[in-house]
Amino acid sequence: MSKRAHCTIERDYERSTKVTIERHGERPSKQTKNSTSRRRVTPKTRVFTASSSFKPALEHQGAQLPSAAPAGGSGTSDWDSLNKILDELVTSDNDDDLENATFRDDEIDDVQPKETAFEDATLLETGDAGTRPGSRTKKHPKTPNEVLREWLDLWRDAYLSAWFKRDAPPKGFCAFCLESAVQIYRCTSCLNSLPSCSACLVNTHRAQPTHRIQSWDGAVWLEASLAGIGLITYLGHDGKPCPSSDDNSQLLVGDLDGFSSIAVRYCHCDLSTLKPKPLQLIEIGLFPCSHVHPRTAFTFRLLDVFNIFCTLGRTSAHKFYLVIERITRPGFPADVKDRYREMIWTHRRYLHLLNLRRAGYGFQRHDTLDVHPNDQALCCPACPRLGFNYEEDELSPGDRRVILNDTDRVYDGNFRCSRKAKKVDKGDICLSDGLAYFGQKERFKEWSSTVVQPARTEKPMCDHHKAGNDTSFRGAGRDITGIGAFTCTSHSCIMPRGMVDFTRGELFIYADWALGNVYRYLSAKGKIPIGMTYDVFCHWFVNYLSRLQRLPPELRPPEDLDIRGALPKWHALGHDPQCVIRWSIEYMQHVGQLEGEGPERVWAHFNEHSGSTSEQGPGHRTETLDNVAVQFTFEKIIRMETSLPVRFKDAKKMLIRERKNHEGSTASIPADTLQEWEQESIEPYKLANGRWHSVFADPVLKGGFQETLQDERKKESSTTRVPGQRPGAARWVSEGIELEHSIHQYNEDSKAHSKPTPRQANSLDSKRLALEERIQTFQNRCSFYMHGLDEPDRPRMQKIVEEDGEEKNVDLGLPSSFSPDTLASAGLSSLSDLEKRLRRGTCVDALQSVKRVLGARSATINFKNANVRGQIATTRSQSIIKGHNAKILKAQWRYENSRGALQALGMVQADQDQFLELRREDLKPLKLYYEEYAQKTGHGITSMSWIWRSEVAPNDKWQVEALKTEWFRSRERYKRWNEQLILLKREMIMAIRTFQTYQVLWEWRSKNGQPIPGMEVYARQRSRFFGELARRMFYACQDHLWDDVVSLRWCDEWLTRNTSGNQLCDPSAS
Repeated sequence: MSKRAHCTIERDYERSTKVTIERHGERPSKQTKNSTSRRRVTPKTRVFTASSSFKPALEHQGAQLPSAAPAGGSGTSDWDSLNKILDELVTSDNDDDLENATFRDDEIDDVQPKETAFEDATLLETGDAGTRPGSRTKKHPKTPNEVLREWLDLWRDAYLSAWFKRDAPPKGFCAFCLESAVQIYRCTSCLNSLPSCSACLVNTHRAQPTHRIQSWDGAVWLEASLAGIGLITYLGHDGKPCPSSDDNSQLLVGDLDGFSSIAVRYCHCDLSTLKPKPLQLIEIGLFPCSHVHPRTAFTFRLLDVFNIFCTLGRTSAHKFYLVIERITRPGFPADVKDRYREMIWTHRRYLHLLNLRRAGYGFQRHDTLDVHPNDQALCCPACPRLGFNYEEDELSPGDRRVILNDTDRVYDGNFRCSRKAKKVDKGDICLSDGLAYFGQKERFKEWSSTVVQPARTEKPMCDHHKAGNDTSFRGAGRDITGIGAFTCTSHSCIMPRGMVDFTRGELFIYADWALGNVYRYLSAKGKIPIGMTYDVFCHWFVNYLSRLQRLPPELRPPEDLDIRGALPKWHALGHDPQCVIRWSIEYMQHVGQLEGEGPERVWAHFNEHSGSTSEQGPGHRTETLDNVAVQFTFEKIIRMETSLPVRFKDAKKMLIRERKNHEGSTASIPADTLQEWEQESIEPYKLANGRWHSVFADPVLKGGFQETLQDERKKESSTTRVPGQRPGAARWVSEGIELEHSIHQYNEDSKAHSKPTPRQANSLDSKRLALEERIQTFQNRCSFYMHGLDEPDRPRMQKIVEEDGEEKNVDLGLPSSFSPDTLASAGLSSLSDLEKRLRRGTCVDALQSVKRVLGARSATINFKNANVRGQIATTRSQSIIKGHNAKILKAQWRYENSRGALQALGMVQADQDQFLELRREDLKPLKLYYEEYAQKTGHGITSMSWIWRSEVAPNDKWQVEALKTEWFRSRERYKRWNEQLILLKREMIMAIRTFQTYQVLWEWRSKNGQPIPGMEVYARQRSRFFGELARRMFYACQDHLWDDVVSLRWCDEWLTRNTSGNQLCDPSAS
């Protein structure tokens, strides 16, 4: 292969010609300013000379290359010199000559005028704000705006001229047969709209009858049709005319190019009874709207794209139809025949057949793998499934709890996916009933109308949640008030049969029904442990055994069901401390970093479809939600090869960091104290007074936020209700205070990730969407508690960092956003007093947190100064101290935020005396005050920080307790990240094994039974598709699977058996 230099010549249409020599290959050595050394022209490149191939190309675009020297040049010699050098390189047949060919610096400078030469012509050629790999890159790449400005200056007019040229009059002859034609046509759907005669256009469009064409009338291009110039689509004889028929039928076809009328000729042979007209259309890729007398059809391509747009693209069917209508007749939509209903009806049938194909309908059933025949749902491949990605005899007792992580399921309800109480056809049908993500509808309707939810025999720990009560929601005008769903915790994939419709409030019987269906699906090959998180698990858990026994026999779990539950992380703040101690997922083992909030991500996607589904009939609505769930889960599945390695890398970094932090914390603890702590259990336990406690619990102060909230809740009972204060006001105000803290935490996270990775950006977006939904829900309830008041007259704005980095102001509408006079005139003084008491409690908690963490920081500093030596150990200690500082500042913000609200509500004298301004100089430990005191003379005006003199948060052995709590939390954070890496290894292996299982299943289907030829090919394609997923997953994850940062025996043994070197063994070969 000859080796050539690559010279790119571009034309400046407004100034003068510019020439740039572009070199590829090795980076040249740096040259001094006056260097005259020779530069090497690197090989394996291409040459265009101004006198050869590139010159006609420029002239074709309308540019005139100068025959004389460029403007600013010294004559023709420069231009000719460049051509001479390049021509010698092109015509050389000696590779050695080309290899040794060089340019001198002065030669390059002479032929490239400095005033006009492009600094980076490659940028325009690549179309991106960068250069080709291997090319010489600039120190400062051009920004997108600079590239756009360059395009505007140099290329805009040329682009526009080239675009106009597409509409230029034809030359009067056909570009295919080169014969002159009276009438010239062109196809606007083809990539190159060449002028053509009618005969050539028909011949080239036998297989594209839906393409849009135009005819030239001597002045403009007019719309025409292929059927109008003689194109007939022949059916039944592989594109040839039927010898038994000469009748043509008109068929309106919807395609991505719009609606068009085509001429078809059906087969009328003696065997036509075996191929009715609808089937003849299906065979050529048209789905008829009627199976009796088809007059309209849609292409498979349109139906497939529509299916993606209305699920992944979250576009309604009506919007999609408007797009097709616009494409068909821009500016004149009334000219397009209305086929909206036909499109919906056809898509339902198309989707049903598509799901049957993917479910293996019509294939022979496999004895062991087809445990759910005709199953149309997709299940998370990374979650444990007995018989699919693990076998019972593979697990040792030590691996069982790790492999079968029993908090892999999350349940939650959503009231935005409702259905209006509209008239329903008597024969309403659902094509996916009981086969996808909902259980059997009629069976559920019959059971839920007869079963009675048992009364509670045990009062929950926190009684301010209304979930489970029929009074928690009023769905006027709706026959379906919402949906509930189970998802997997790690990836938010929706569980098959795990969705359920609400017909009243969020009753627990709905969660029971969904759990029974999910357990039946997962335990098809044997009994398994199961776990779940639920935002009101503390309520659901009461009487759950008796409720589960009321399920239909086929859904009833065994009486000895191994079940464990927890509260998800984001909802833990809404629960009492006692409840959090007992049920929080953060304090459980073998859960890694699972937060238990999977459905919250799903609802953001489903809610965008709620406008359409609320208008649909019951059957169509269920099919739509099943379809959305399939596409949502499929998108999660195909991106696991990217998401799992990224999560593993992030978890490994966090493990290293938390291990260092914990080792630093452990080093500052005396050995005897450490030995005593290590013997303590982290499981919650019940005290003699009936309250729950654990090593993670913060000490509850007299007058703190939680105690104040409990006292206020007691006041809302029917016998001690406060005048002018509606029931639930204490909970509403407390949620507002907690919401302010959540907003501040989100803002801090956003600032910490000013340049986030894609995964961090997605996480921040999820948090922001969830936060905005909480704010909207809170504000909607504001009018109920703040009755009689309009907009706040003294708003206390909370700033939320938007996705683009801008800040948005939000006022929650708490009493502190109104002046005392306004509250008094509206009769809401009692509500104002309520917020005052809760704000005081928040200030007390914040002060105590400041003092406790100051003590922990002081102890860490003391140990560091006394024992830590060396750069690594010092850096580790500094990291721990930095973490303490962040906690102190966070507590300071909480204090100042609530103190500001107290000031807005009106402080009494006691508040002014107790809750002083908490400044940075007040955040000092006692030890530092004593040291400064001893070093000073004259202490007449010296005093310690007021936080140590305040009686609001007394000093009672806070230092030791703070160290103990922080040590346990540090240890568990480290252990959770270690578990997270183990779980990620498990997920990688299980995903690979699931894909391989489906690969084997589809390969078996292609060879067994009596499939028709098309079924056999389809089965092999599906087998190869899953095989490719398995291979890609393995290659993306293999480095992490062999990483010994954590060890999982089950993983290592499977890799040893099923890999050879760095290759994944083909399971179908065995």
